[in-house]
Amino acid sequence: SLTLLADVAEVADRPEEAIAELQVLIDQADDPIARSRLRQRLAANLRRLHDRDPDRFPLDRIIAQCRLALEDDPHYGVMRMFLGELYVMSRRFPEARQVFTEILDRDNPFNYRARRGLMEAAFGLGQFEEARRQMDRLYTGYNAGNPYRYVDRARLAFAAGHYPDAIRHLDQLEREGLRGSVLCLGYGDL
Repeated sequence: SLTLLADVAEVADRPEEAIAELQVLIDQADDPIARSRLRQRLAANLRRLHDRDPDRFPLDRIIAQCRLALEDDPHYGVMRMFLGELYVMSRRFPEARQVFTEILDRDNPFNYRARRGLMEAAFGLGQFEEARRQMDRLYTGYNAGNPYRYVDRARLAFAAGHYPDAIRHLDQLEREGLRGSVLCLGYGDL
C-alpha cells in the first residue's frame, strides 16, 4: 500500500508526499536492487522539488540519494548519469569528470550525454582545450550536422575571450535557422 501511496503522490504532482512514502519503503526494503530503484524515484522527486525551491531542497541531498543508490547497485547506469549531471549542476566539476569518464570508458564510448557532461566539466574547470576536444567528439559522426554545435562553439570562443569568433558562430546558427533546421529540431516544443 505504501508503493501505491507513493505512486499516487507522484502522479498527482505531490512530490513531498511521495518522498515521505518512498523513504518508508526504502527503510523497509531488504533487496539492494529494489532499494536502489526506490532511491532513484526519491532522487527524481527531490530534483523536481529542487526546481521549485532550491534552498529547501539542495542538490547535495539529491546527490546523497544517488550515491546511496549506487552503493546498492554499482552497475545502475541511469543513476550514474544522473549523478554526473547533478555534479555539473552543483559545480563539482572534478567529480562530474570522473563519473562521465567512467561511463565512457566502461559502458559506452559514444554516449552523447556523458560526452556532453565531460565537455561541460571541462568548461567549468576552465580547461578550454579539453572542452574543445570533447566538443569535437560530440559533434562527429551522426551528430555532425547538429546546428546547435554553433552555440557550444560560441560559448567556447566567448569563454576563451575570442569574441569575434563567438559572434561568427552565432551568426552561423542563425543562418542554419533560416534554412529551417533549427525550427525542425524544436518543433515538438511548439
